[in-house]
Amino acid sequence: MKNYLDKPMALAALQANIGKWLAERVAEEEVGAIPAMMARLIPGEMALPFVAFANAIRNQRVPEIASQRPVLVPPPSPFNGTTTRNVEIALVDFALEDLRRAGKAAGGTINDAVLAITAGALRTYMERHGINTSLPLLASAPVSWRTGTEKERWANQIWMLFLQLPTHITDPVERLHWAHKSATLAKDNWDRMPLHMLREASALMPGAMMASMGPMMAGMPAEMMPAIYNVAVSNVKGPRERPEFGGNPMARYFVFGFLAPTTGLLVGGQSLGDRMIFSLTACRDIVKHLDTLPKLFHDSLAELLKATNSAPADSAKASKAATPAKA
Repeated sequence: MKNYLDKPMALAALQANIGKWLAERVAEEEVGAIPAMMARLIPGEMALPFVAFANAIRNQRVPEIASQRPVLVPPPSPFNGTTTRNVEIALVDFALEDLRRAGKAAGGTINDAVLAITAGALRTYMERHGINTSLPLLASAPVSWRTGTEKERWANQIWMLFLQLPTHITDPVERLHWAHKSATLAKDNWDRMPLHMLREASALMPGAMMASMGPMMAGMPAEMMPAIYNVAVSNVKGPRERPEFGGNPMARYFVFGFLAPTTGLLVGGQSLGDRMIFSLTACRDIVKHLDTLPKLFHDSLAELLKATNSAPADSAKASKAATPAKA
């Protein structure tokens, strides 16, 4: 009997939580709550009239309003195509202090520096291969929807933020400021949507349907499935002290991220002690010149540090860029 009651009870709980969330939004955003919700939900260019109206009437307590998906269709890029099992990883090793200094130049964080450096490297890659760089690429970045009350401590509970990478900007400092604003805008609007409730809503969907969708999408050629985004970018804080195993400190690790259908590149950063290791997971049938990317990332950081008059921590000891390895 309990199994028959589980889903109706879960649906009732979800409805109650949505009602509570809506009441909180009205209390904060007042008359602008419904227009703001529509502006955030409607994707891409279709949201622009709603975004303009919502921002015109919002109160001063509410940050700038924007769509959760800045553009409906990502621009063409050399990082999209039909994903295959031909996957390799290249590692890029940075001094964490360099990223911290670069982020502070925009009044931001290490994460802002990661986005700006990634944008600079990908812009150069595109220019060298004759790809138009007039439009910013659309990136996805993971965001946690944990509240701290979860019983399951180890399960992933994340969703995707969509934000634009400033690959269309030449100046490295301007790229940094643009990346900071783009990330802040995406996070502020994420925080004001009930997207964390997708976890509860997904439990109401038929398991068999959900299980079959992944393999079906993964097997589709790019011509039949438009790109969801151009590139994935992730940055995770790791241990401050290097873990030891048998008395030997860990020298390096890498992030092996999964590639979404039609997306050929994931940039996954994770700190280890005073270093930050970028793992570039790529489908070689899409990103055909992966071996050139590590140097482009180093060049992008060097350009940013020079433009912000910051002396690199790695000036005496060069960072190491690993040769791509088969996954």
